Amino acid sequence: MVIPNPEKAGQLPMSFRDNMIGEDELDKQKMNRLIWGDNLLAMQALLAQGYEGKINLIYIDPPFDSKADYSHKIKLGETELTKEPSVIERLAYKDTWAGGTDSYLDMLYPRLQMMKRLLAPDGSIYVHLDWHVGHYVKVMMDEIFGKDNFRNEIIVRRTTKHTANQFEDLTSLQVANDVLMVYAKSEKTKFHPPQKEASEKQKEGSWHLLFNRANRRTMRYPLLGVNITSGQWMWSKQRADQAVENYKKYQAEYANRMSIKEFYEQNDSELEFVRKILTPANRNIGFLQEKM
Repeated sequence: MVIPNPEKAGQLPMSFRDNMIGEDELDKQKMNRLIWGDNLLAMQALLAQGYEGKINLIYIDPPFDSKADYSHKIKLGETELTKEPSVIERLAYKDTWAGGTDSYLDMLYPRLQMMKRLLAPDGSIYVHLDWHVGHYVKVMMDEIFGKDNFRNEIIVRRTTKHTANQFEDLTSLQVANDVLMVYAKSEKTKFHPPQKEASEKQKEGSWHLLFNRANRRTMRYPLLGVNITSGQWMWSKQRADQAVENYKKYQAEYANRMSIKEFYEQNDSELEFVRKILTPANRNIGFLQEKM
């Protein structure tokens, strides 16, 4: 999938004519593209058309050199259909390499070189791999993109197969993750912090235990009818007592009219709250603070 930068799309030459719609009827400068075929040939065409240094983000999920054949037969009714794969399909669906790992790396190397040429100066590339060849590809990408441009190895959790208990002895531990290798094109590449919108529950704030297992005697005092003899409260007595009064005021005067978040915001987000709740484990009473 190639998505031109909208600010530069008008400057990019286009081809890949499909002859399915008149050139005057469709502005292909502003379209995305889905290209079916060998990505080596596709990237050569994109470079020839002026896309060098224009792509901001590349994600690839190459074969893992797993020695597996992912092609399969399709059964329609009583008939089983087998389609002879094309050259492209054999490359895409058979993760088997006649020359072993060397031939796999020979396949990947020129493609990564072209991807580097396509990346914008502030672009980045994400490569999905696993334990089979991840360490080999890391060394290869250090050479192509520069060791200093390696930014992250992201661990991707995958479903664990719970089969270890079927055997008395194991030749290896179970694999529970893949990896994403992240490289930048240059020092100009910057990342925005990964964020997602807070859930409705999170927007209302979260309660945290006020009890701490540290052991300062000066931080032990009666609070909401409870005396602790070990550990400590996280806040001073004056601060905790004020937070208790804040929560009591909210419950008595505002709870039937607004959420605690609204009450908090109405008071310029300066209030703190403490209340008593039931907690699991060894303590029957817990104290939590409201933090928005």
